[in-house]
Amino acid sequence: MTEIQIVKVPYVDEAAWLDAGREIADRERRTPWDIGDWWAHGVQRGYGTGKATVKALGLDYGDVARCASVARAFESLRRRKLSFAHHAEVAALPPEQGDAWLDTAEAEGWNVKDLRAAIREADPTRNQWFTPAWLFDQLGVTFDIDVCAPEDRTHAAVPAHYYYTAAIDGLAQDWHGLVWCNPPYSDPEAWADRMIEHGNGLLLVHMPNNAHWATRVQWAATAARLIQSMHFTRPDGTDQRPGYSLMLLAFGDLAAQALRNVEGERVGPYWRQTP
Repeated sequence: MTEIQIVKVPYVDEAAWLDAGREIADRERRTPWDIGDWWAHGVQRGYGTGKATVKALGLDYGDVARCASVARAFESLRRRKLSFAHHAEVAALPPEQGDAWLDTAEAEGWNVKDLRAAIREADPTRNQWFTPAWLFDQLGVTFDIDVCAPEDRTHAAVPAHYYYTAAIDGLAQDWHGLVWCNPPYSDPEAWADRMIEHGNGLLLVHMPNNAHWATRVQWAATAARLIQSMHFTRPDGTDQRPGYSLMLLAFGDLAAQALRNVEGERVGPYWRQTP
């Protein structure tokens, strides 16, 4: 493993932290690590890390949150001479697994696509993350369809009338009524676009860095919440928390009303999108 040691100087107060943010925003060659480390520090210290702060600096809130989620997952001594996107690809894995995959990617000269394919082949259950029951209890609605349901619903908690599994292929079916969609995070774009087209339901997705679909789906949503952390149930029944932030996006008035019911320390405020 090739280690890059980065010495971080803590910002002495919120004013100094904001000054550092302005300096980073003005850089012609700022990196995702620059933004992520700066924002993660502000969150940790309880500074004014809201959308207004990001907007005042001319940055995109979604990009900043995605950078910070990966920065939190990888302290400086675990970062390799690989792209930020390589690190984002394994940010949700346990540290020892993420380190092993990055070591291999570095040794083999893999690009991000190579890394993603290798992980998918090694772990067919990688995309099986079952949303916890507490979220559905707070939403207080029953969905007409869960379009990304697992074949084995032993640990699934989605309240729905119909379930589209991988064998059925939810993307190939008609969507009707209120839809729940927690798509495979290795390839969520087609699902996000289908939800935009359908316009009635809730979509739970991660916040990848510099992904055009993520910005597109945020603007199309009626309303959204940022979830900084959530424990999911894995196929073996254990709980695991992804290393990145999540977006819970509502499409349509019924879904937006349900979203208002969601509360929690790690759940960001409700906001309505504007054109």
